[in-house]
Amino acid sequence: MSRQPIYTKIPQLSTQSIVLIIRGYSMGAIRDGWMAVIDNNKTRPGNQHQDQLCIARTREGRVMLRFVKRGARHNRWDLISVTGDPMIDVELEWCELVKMIIPHKMTAAEMKFINSLEAGEIVEDQHASKAA
Repeated sequence: MSRQPIYTKIPQLSTQSIVLIIRGYSMGAIRDGWMAVIDNNKTRPGNQHQDQLCIARTREGRVMLRFVKRGARHNRWDLISVTGDPMIDVELEWCELVKMIIPHKMTAAEMKFINSLEAGEIVEDQHASKAA
């Protein structure tokens, strides 16, 4: 017996909603270059994040897409990836629920721009200069 699809409305976005480009392959079917939509409130982690897919920032400054679970110690969290080892009892600066994942195949120009940012180089954003 096959399950029937369930149709619903697209999640509500707010003026605080932003898109982060996912880098890497640690979340299984979620691919490098896809986008995660979150609210940019920099929310303190809490019960609403338990067992949810989130973008989280650690005290060390790492920002990552992970499932979040309460850690063994007070104000600590376990960050669970699909393919890698979990990060246990991590202190988080903030955590935001993922509202939506958008599949996206990055263009060569987008890859060049992202790679330059990761290398610490300053490169003019071709998209921003055209919009100005």
